[in-house]
Amino acid sequence: MKLPEKIDIQVVCDGESNLDDIIIQMTVLAGTKNPFLIDFPKTNKEGKTSITAVDFKDQVDVQYEMGLMDYNGSIETASQIVSIDLDSRYKNKLFIEISRKGYLNGYERLKWASSDEMISYYLSCRNDKFYTKPQSAEIRPNEIIQFILNKNAA
Repeated sequence: MKLPEKIDIQVVCDGESNLDDIIIQMTVLAGTKNPFLIDFPKTNKEGKTSITAVDFKDQVDVQYEMGLMDYNGSIETASQIVSIDLDSRYKNKLFIEISRKGYLNGYERLKWASSDEMISYYLSCRNDKFYTKPQSAEIRPNEIIQFILNKNAA
């Protein structure tokens, strides 16, 4: 992958003006084993979010270091085509249970002061207000990826 300095995503949802607090996860295929999962910061009210190349690399590095999955690829060998979807960790009881025990990996320690702060961040997302299927996108420098959502019925 030719990783640009920054990856920008614009969330689009017909009939919704508040696109704040949506967490997007990018799946990056590198090699023949497990993909890397890259979390973007919450969107702003206009539905914009971005991640720097440094944050992207930090997330890949910590996934290697944790050793929970088997990887045989790298950013350099990764595909330019990625999959983006709504992050669903806020619904994962195991994620919440493990996080409550106080374990923060190296990247998480850079972002949050405590596991409670991280859990609050994920639980406060508005992802449950929307639905979509995973969408493919090509990573290109200076290009904004459009991520189309549908609003859940009230």
